[in-house]
This record gives sequence, C-alpha cells and structure tokens, in this order.
Amino acid sequence: MIKKIFLILVGIVFLWSGYKLGPYSFDLYQQGKASESWVAVEANVEKFNFRPRTTSRTPGPTNPHADVLYHYEHAGRTYTGDSLGFGPYSTGQLIRPKNGMATIYFDPERPSNSVYIKGISQPNLGALALAIGLSIMGLILVVFGIKGIVRK
Repeated sequence: MIKKIFLILVGIVFLWSGYKLGPYSFDLYQQGKASESWVAVEANVEKFNFRPRTTSRTPGPTNPHADVLYHYEHAGRTYTGDSLGFGPYSTGQLIRPKNGMATIYFDPERPSNSVYIKGISQPNLGALALAIGLSIMGLILVVFGIKGIVRK
C-alpha cells in the first residue's frame, strides 16, 4: 500500500513538473516556428557582447550569453531590437557582426518584433520533449498506483 501511495505521489510531482514546463516550452516553440518565415534584413549592430552567466550551484562562470542591440529599417521607419531569439541558445550559434552589420529577422505583420536568430532552439525542443515525457510518466505512475490500491 505504501509503495502504491509513493507511486501516486511521484506521479503527481511528474505531472506538476510537466504542467509547469509544458506551456512555457510550447509557447517558445510556437514563437520560434513562426519566426522561421520572418523577413531577413541587414541591421546595424550597436552592441554585441558575450557575458558569462553564473549560477549559485556551480563556481565560476557558466552558460555564456550574448547581449545584442541592433537597429534596422523597414518601410521608411527605423526599429530597435535586442532579442537574441526564442529560447536559450548556445553562443556558438551566434554570428558576430561584420563591420557592425548583421542579418536579423523581423515579423512582417509587426515589424517591431525581431530576433537575431530565427527558428526553434535545440534546448527548447529538449525542454518540450522533457515536459511531454514527464507528463506521460506521471500519468502512468498515478494510474498504476490507483489501480494497485483499488485491487486490494
């Protein structure tokens, strides 16, 4: 009986984790997917800096990140953007601007929305798969736990 209750509790934790991670990852997935059809334009890159991120769990710098700031024109209007992309990216995917210029991508329906890297990031796909896996595993554990209790 204790094992079955433990299965149910672990299953609930898995379900809750999938519930929390799933919508966030799916939203980033949808935005990244939509950005694949955005328009490419040359932008004047004002800032492009790598900066290390540190975490309290590990000593020293980890998870390098880039700060970007760029300006681009569309339909006679100048826009400013600072978005790297949708989801976490490794800095290896970033292309340094040449002579202060780089290709960025903007939403033709809302030209003020732009990204330095279009598309879906691999870590975001991993997080989405993890959320789905946690949810499925949680559901299986809860069902088996309840079935075990009902049988007795």
